[in-house]
Amino acid sequence: MTMQAYYPVKTLCEVLDLPRSSFYHAPAVAEDGDLRAGLLDLGDLDSNQD
Repeated sequence: MTMQAYYPVKTLCEVLDLPRSSFYHAPAVAEDGDLRAGLLDLGDLDSNQD
């Protein structure tokens, strides 16, 4: 069980000195495989120009 089951979110965040918004924040899932591959290719091209 999580602490949330026993304590209100407001109390937990106050004790941890965190804003309540950080409790509800869900990081975005990055689907950047194609972008990453493209940037790595550009990096390879740049390093080959020496």
